[in-house]
Amino acid sequence: MRDLEGSKALLASLVRQYVAPLLSAYDFRKSKLVWNRRRLEIIQVLDIQVSRWSDKEELSFTINLGVLVERVWQILWDKPVPKTVQEADCFPRMRVSYLLEEGPLRKDIWWAITQTTDLDALGPELQSVLSEKCIPFLDRLDSVNGVILLAEDPALRRCPAEVLSYAILKRIAGAREDSQQILSSLLENKRLKGWHGRVRDVQSRLGNLA
Repeated sequence: MRDLEGSKALLASLVRQYVAPLLSAYDFRKSKLVWNRRRLEIIQVLDIQVSRWSDKEELSFTINLGVLVERVWQILWDKPVPKTVQEADCFPRMRVSYLLEEGPLRKDIWWAITQTTDLDALGPELQSVLSEKCIPFLDRLDSVNGVILLAEDPALRRCPAEVLSYAILKRIAGAREDSQQILSSLLENKRLKGWHGRVRDVQSRLGNLA
């Protein structure tokens, strides 16, 4: 990544003035550009992702969202939940365009900051997106059933870890046969041979569930 000193300072100012106070008011805990909020066994995550093409003259960023169900994480990875949960740890997870765009071909939404950007105009715009779209969306993901309802969207199951997480969620919700069918399909997929060991580990841990 190129030198970001100038544009990163502007982003830091934007976050300090407009983003962090708003999210703090909704009980989110900040770590750098990641915010976590706990709801029972669910950790809700929101972060600001800086584009790798940014430089000191112009910085582009977007917003990511996700949720982590502690039991899903522990069954999938067999280790404690991280102290600060990143968006990449979550299932389901998505960019803010998932909330702002419609249809299967949602375009990514990025905001740009330059030396001429009016932060007093951009700040309220971001606050509106956060308070009217992102936070109400995460508010609905405060239970395993709410998370499962969202996870039914196949667009959110893009990699083996996400499919495995979905199978675990289904099993936690009591859909034993659906869960086992998903796991069996993963084991039958020869292209996913590198994941077969973890799938079997998950099957074993799921077998210990009541």
